Amino acid sequence: MTKLQVEDHPRNFRPQAVYDGSKNLFAFHDVLGGRQQITFEINMSRRAPVPGQHQSGLFSVTLKQVQKLTNEDLQSVLKGFGVGLPVTTTSLQALNVVVQQSSRFSADFSAYTRYAAFTDKGKDVYGGFEIWSGFFQSVRPTTDKLYINVDTATAVMYQSGYLPDVVLAYLGESNRRLLSELHDRHPAFQKVKSFVEKLKLEQENYKKVRSVKKILCRAGGHSFELRDGQQITVQDYFKTIKNRPLQHPDWPGIITPRDDIVPFELLRVRPGQIYKKPLSPDMMTRVLNFSKKRPEDRFNAIRSGVKRLALTSSPYVVQSGMTIGENPIQIEGRLLKPPALQYDINARPLEPRNGAWNLVGTQLHEPMRVFAWAVVSFDPRSSQQDLEQFTRKLYDCMTGLGMGKKALAVADPTPPVRRENPARVEAALQNAGIAALKSPSNVALPNLEPNTPPSLIVVVLQDNTADIKKQVKQWGDIIQGVPTQCVKGSKMARANDQYLKNLCLKINAKLGGVNLTPVGPDIQWFQRSKAMVIGIDVTHPGPGAQKPSMAGLVVSIDKNASKYIATTSIQPPRVEIVQNLTAMLMNVIPVFNSYRKAIKEGDIWPEHLIIFRDGVSEGELHSVVDREFSQVKGRGMPANKPKITFIVVGKRHHIRFAPSMRDTADKSGNCPAGFIVDDKITSPGIFDFYLQSQGGLLGTSRPSHYIVVKDENNFTSDQNSLGLKYLHLNRLQAFCFTLCHTYARATRSVSIPAPVYYADIVCERVDYHFHSSLNYDNTDAASTNTGKNDEFDMKKWLDGYKGTHKGQSRNMYFM
Repeated sequence: MTKLQVEDHPRNFRPQAVYDGSKNLFAFHDVLGGRQQITFEINMSRRAPVPGQHQSGLFSVTLKQVQKLTNEDLQSVLKGFGVGLPVTTTSLQALNVVVQQSSRFSADFSAYTRYAAFTDKGKDVYGGFEIWSGFFQSVRPTTDKLYINVDTATAVMYQSGYLPDVVLAYLGESNRRLLSELHDRHPAFQKVKSFVEKLKLEQENYKKVRSVKKILCRAGGHSFELRDGQQITVQDYFKTIKNRPLQHPDWPGIITPRDDIVPFELLRVRPGQIYKKPLSPDMMTRVLNFSKKRPEDRFNAIRSGVKRLALTSSPYVVQSGMTIGENPIQIEGRLLKPPALQYDINARPLEPRNGAWNLVGTQLHEPMRVFAWAVVSFDPRSSQQDLEQFTRKLYDCMTGLGMGKKALAVADPTPPVRRENPARVEAALQNAGIAALKSPSNVALPNLEPNTPPSLIVVVLQDNTADIKKQVKQWGDIIQGVPTQCVKGSKMARANDQYLKNLCLKINAKLGGVNLTPVGPDIQWFQRSKAMVIGIDVTHPGPGAQKPSMAGLVVSIDKNASKYIATTSIQPPRVEIVQNLTAMLMNVIPVFNSYRKAIKEGDIWPEHLIIFRDGVSEGELHSVVDREFSQVKGRGMPANKPKITFIVVGKRHHIRFAPSMRDTADKSGNCPAGFIVDDKITSPGIFDFYLQSQGGLLGTSRPSHYIVVKDENNFTSDQNSLGLKYLHLNRLQAFCFTLCHTYARATRSVSIPAPVYYADIVCERVDYHFHSSLNYDNTDAASTNTGKNDEFDMKKWLDGYKGTHKGQSRNMYFM
């Protein structure tokens, strides 16, 4: 499009139109001269035309008018009309292309996504990858006016440079001999294959970019047929025909889509290729350390970014008639009061301070008994003495938190402590459970039914042993119904009081206990109203993987929104709408009723459902919610037809806050926990707000975006169906903030309501539900062994999927 407008047909494009990189060209005047369409010829050849000869490189570009956009279209959006209509969506798309156009031609940036531009200046190189910084920019309509959301951004790129060196860096190797040793069954071959097959490569003395169809080992020894029918090896071809002898003929090579064979030693990785697969824990930590900035530093970087993006000086912005400010806008917000938190029922509630509280001298609200337990170590570095010392500390911590108050609680101060072979995980856990029940402290326990499983098995693991952890969780959560708590050996060795208490918080919740309940006016309406909180999330496989997505659902079953159960379901890849939501709810809502009966509260069914939905993008918002809402209202739901409030909670956005005065900031420089904004930057036509519920730690805190999409409970009006005169949007906001304090395994408020967090955790555990032969967690195999035309075999995955064991399904096993 640049050649069309600048070189070949400049008279038709004054001023220049802006191009979205796909099919749309947005012009500020009629470039078609009153016609409906026009075709231009452009010459992409680098050679001068020769009279009488066919000219290659000539292309025809046809422009056709498809729509006229006006300011009235945008005004209707700001007034809350026409949100989501094609014409308004296209208008916003056009403005985004206008503001991004200058950065696309800037020498400052060399890699781009739809809304961000990145630079390799100051990049961090690690493990075959590069971490680049950049800037996000997007036009957002609000209830006030149009704003441009600018933020710092970070992207992980494939490392550029000499391909053999990049591959070795990815493998964590320095010896080039490894490349000569590679073969199809070599442990590193699959990793190399997966890594290289996604790359765009540059070949020595070859102008075109090379794509990769396949990887082959010892490329120099492979033969192919020349045009005259002669067979020749790759090594001889480069030596005799290309006059470029290979230095490493035993290194791998690539096969291109045209079936050319190119040795690794002739290839370089092009810079600026974005890595789109899930990051390893080490890489994620490195990215976070690279990108974290205190609010003051982040906003200074944003101001610099506005200049580097040329937002205020862009000729495209100027000719559009827009004016853009140079500084972040000033907004006002409110500070919500945190809930009091009741741990020990015989003590005063704790009062959080800036999103944190301390458990010193405090016992749990409803501690559970541990009548038989064991400790099993698969970490060869942990000695028997270290394990026994850790076990004593953990026992003391559990009893200190009240898990020793009840009869039979933590009955065995010296449980079996065993060091086991990681090659026999299931047998080791089974034997440990038997030993726990036969322990002298447990054999005389009354009222134990036959075949009673142990209460708990604590498992010590080496770092980076996800495969062993999977076996542990499958054995405990899926096969046997025994709670397990995994501990890293590196952390066990230096376990302090805070670490041990965090372990106990997880353990108590897994056993069916309740660590805390919120108290105060912001939870009282919920306690009186026979209401249920629901958290929903869907997780998807990596790009290109022919593996199912998983839907996770958690529901509260007590009147304090502190005790949850979960259920899961799998569905076709990358389908965001939960396919079996009605069936999932029908599976768990009866537990709400049976639990209330069991604790003598009566025959209670939920009359109000407060649903928090995670993971829905703004583009999918209405389609996803409408389909899921209809399922919640569908046949098979409780006959009393509960009223529903449906809230989408967004985390992946670029709205950030920074206090204008230092005396209003917390110690990290962020706004205090509980800071909420519900005007000026909110969306037109819907009820939404931004809540920063967590206290700052490192970097700039990210608020969560709450969008109230459906509201049959009338939270957004002054009078509501719950019969409380002043229950309106402010009460809903306070309730959301309260739920951010009830995350059972933390002593800090979290960034999203606890049920959303729980649903996310349930989905993260998707691999535990599949037989190991299906290789669900093997993203390398997923991306290389399936093609675009492969049919998805849902039956295979359904056959290999196992739900949670009934012995675990009514507890918070996912903690």
